[in-house]
Amino acid sequence: MPNEELYRELYSKYAPSVTGIQLDEKIDYALTLDSMEFINEFYEKYTGELPSEDQVNYIKTFTDEPGKTSGTQEIDAPVVPSVTIDDTDLASELSSLGLS
Repeated sequence: MPNEELYRELYSKYAPSVTGIQLDEKIDYALTLDSMEFINEFYEKYTGELPSEDQVNYIKTFTDEPGKTSGTQEIDAPVVPSVTIDDTDLASELSSLGLS
């Protein structure tokens, strides 16, 4: 879920009176912030307390990267096998194609 969608859902749930241009401006500003900084400030403002650990963990499942949100998850880079080329085989193959 992109950050914008997550933030809109939070506003819809906790601050339903924020709509239209005002909501768009708040979302645009929120997208410039560190995601957890925004989440903490949002929860303090609209609920009076910081999000619970469960809420933070749930929200983090939607983050692009630590600090920015958008719904992707980090994965380990694939292992690429090492390949060795025998130059003599390559030279003879090029020669057989008339490219030596």
